[in-house]
Amino acid sequence: MDRTPQTSLLPDIEKVVGCHARLIQEQQYDGDWYVAGDCIRPDLAQRAEVHVEFAPETLAARLRREGMAELFYSISHAPAGPSSLSIPAKFHWMIEGMEYDVGSWDLSSELLPLKLKYGFGLAEASRFYIPGFLFSLGYLCWPGGRRKPMRWRIGWDGRYWLLARTRPRSCA
Repeated sequence: MDRTPQTSLLPDIEKVVGCHARLIQEQQYDGDWYVAGDCIRPDLAQRAEVHVEFAPETLAARLRREGMAELFYSISHAPAGPSSLSIPAKFHWMIEGMEYDVGSWDLSSELLPLKLKYGFGLAEASRFYIPGFLFSLGYLCWPGGRRKPMRWRIGWDGRYWLLARTRPRSCA
């Protein structure tokens, strides 16, 4: 916006991203109104895949009331595996492992939800998990040339169970 909005845009942006945002900055910047914040949504990650839906219509309705006619957007993320954006952006590129989508929407009509998906589904992840599990199990169980006995330790760090093999301490 080329002027200060009537009230903060942060509540409308929170509705778009679906979480309570921590405000970093909201001020006039080079003739435009600038809002920056961040939020954490642990529900986005489903196994090794990320699914997020943005609902830009709530922000679009607010911008229409403020007299705006067009909304520019930029989405960037570091994808692992295949990545898709439900409504492809006009400009799309990748640089050094980051994927960028930049575009604009005409605010004269209602905006559809935008869906971003990237990562590995269960089928792709199982190609890694199953062989990795079997390798780890074989390594942990194989006595291969051990001269000293090994003992197992199991522990809980608050989030994960840990299993490790250790050699007993020697007194020498």
